[in-house]
Amino acid sequence: MYQRDRRWCSFILTFIYKIRLNWRYVSVGVYFKLQLRKRELKYGRLPLYLFVWQASEEEAQAIKERIIAARRKVHKTTGEEVAARWTFEEGIKRPYFHVKPLERCQLKNWKIYLEWEKTHGSLKRALVLHERCLIACALYEEFWMRLIKFLEERSENNSELIAIEREVLERACTVHHLDKPELHLHWAHFEEAQGNPAKAAEILDRIEKTCPNLVQIQYRRVNLERRRGDLDKCAQLYETYIASAKNKAVASALAIKYARFQFHIRHAPDAARKVLDDAIAKDPLNPRLHMQRLDLALHTPGAKYEDLEELVQSYEKQEGAELEVSASMAWRRRELAE
Repeated sequence: MYQRDRRWCSFILTFIYKIRLNWRYVSVGVYFKLQLRKRELKYGRLPLYLFVWQASEEEAQAIKERIIAARRKVHKTTGEEVAARWTFEEGIKRPYFHVKPLERCQLKNWKIYLEWEKTHGSLKRALVLHERCLIACALYEEFWMRLIKFLEERSENNSELIAIEREVLERACTVHHLDKPELHLHWAHFEEAQGNPAKAAEILDRIEKTCPNLVQIQYRRVNLERRRGDLDKCAQLYETYIASAKNKAVASALAIKYARFQFHIRHAPDAARKVLDDAIAKDPLNPRLHMQRLDLALHTPGAKYEDLEELVQSYEKQEGAELEVSASMAWRRRELAE
């Protein structure tokens, strides 16, 4: 008997929830009494026919008015939201992905729409719109960076948004843009900021294999290893990059950074001097190398004036030496002498 009452209760509740057309056969009292007596049926096993009867015209009209009033406000708000976005929605001619490039007007419409949604919409709506945009604009790195920066501005101490940002970065770098350094560098920075330096090193190593001899990636790898405390790895990377540099200008720039690393981080002035001497032997007319060597000598305790004079003359003796650089080096030497 008890199980039968429960089945009848479920049937009648379902009937009341689903019925919409013939309101005369549903009473307001049915709905509320069934809700209030639901627990009593379990223990008291009350007969259900006590709460079901034919509704009057007044009761049916009251139900209609109550339901319409509850939804009128939602309908009005929804209409206003749709009207505010309708101009942007009409400008979207290709909401699906295609390998062909989008027209400029389409890209401009997406940019304006995203900025408007970030200003006037909610966080949830902005995220949904960004994801819609990435369907049509998946091959445009700019729109991935827009979403990443949008999440960065709001993800502080928000684990849910941090997880979304990680998923977006991984999707961008492993699915759509496997050879875009900026996205990978941003991903590596994100992982390091979240306390995953090993993951950041893995990301940089992978993009370096895809885009070799890119100085920006090389600097980022070296600095990451320095922050991790692996100074031997830093020195090894510097030497590898200097040896494989595509031209003398890049090799000289790397040598200057390597010399500063040896001097300021490892406190090895002799090693720093050797790095610069080797670089000058390959690029003797590079004024930055000579100035850096002079600066290191100036900051070395106990530096002799004769040694500084020798450094200045070593540049002046080079064929094709610039007079302005020679004058600048002589002035620096004079400052120390005074």
